[in-house]
Amino acid sequence: MRSSRLIGAITQIGYATPFDVRIRGRITGVWVGVVSRKGSSKRIAGWLGVPAADLAGVPEHILEAVASRMEAADQAAAKLEPELVEHVHDVVSRLRREAATDPLTGLPNRRAMSKGLTEVLAQAHRGGSPVAVLVVDLDGLKSVNDRGGHAAGDIVLREVATRLLQAVRRGDLVGRWGGDEFVVVCPDTDEQGAGHVAAKLCALIAARPVTLTDGEVSVSISVGSAVAATVEAAAAIAAADAAMYRAKRLRRSGVGRLEQLEA
Repeated sequence: MRSSRLIGAITQIGYATPFDVRIRGRITGVWVGVVSRKGSSKRIAGWLGVPAADLAGVPEHILEAVASRMEAADQAAAKLEPELVEHVHDVVSRLRREAATDPLTGLPNRRAMSKGLTEVLAQAHRGGSPVAVLVVDLDGLKSVNDRGGHAAGDIVLREVATRLLQAVRRGDLVGRWGGDEFVVVCPDTDEQGAGHVAAKLCALIAARPVTLTDGEVSVSISVGSAVAATVEAAAAIAAADAAMYRAKRLRRSGVGRLEQLEA
């Protein structure tokens, strides 16, 4: 830093007392207050990070003014730092939630459900407890879309998501797997318990029609379940999914809606 540049950065010097000076920066246009002319040029040079020789010829009061302005900026930044950290933390938390959430239903999305299922299976494996995985397929969503457009289908999907949440326990997981499929994960649940859960899901979904903007539509689901004997989330989902498709075929034959397979 050359002395000419430093002097050029400070303008409008006016003496308040024989020992004080009031300085305003040309760039900031902000008064920085009254500063003392008694400061050490060596101390100011060290604070600015320049050799003292480069400041030869720079009046002491100008050095003090520059130092005062920089110190004020540091103090302002120190006050803002906690707020900035908190803001960044909030933004990161929001982005993480959005990345794990299905925007239509508000349920955990496929990635979040895969992670959650993996954690549940690992814990169950350590404790030797069963985990029921249920794949839920919404019947006839295409006809709803054909009738009222995708907006009508979105209404049905949101309502089904709400009813699924109402049917499960607090510790169970419910997520949207994609399209018209949902996944329900029930820790500490054996095959008999999975059957009860599936029956409850089917009954609650079919209990009343879903209200659309132009009327009502009856909805139903097909459910396949698998009691996982594996710690692999993909294998558990695949078994439940295969059971769901078999249940759908049986339902079309008038046999039933629930099919169970072992993962």
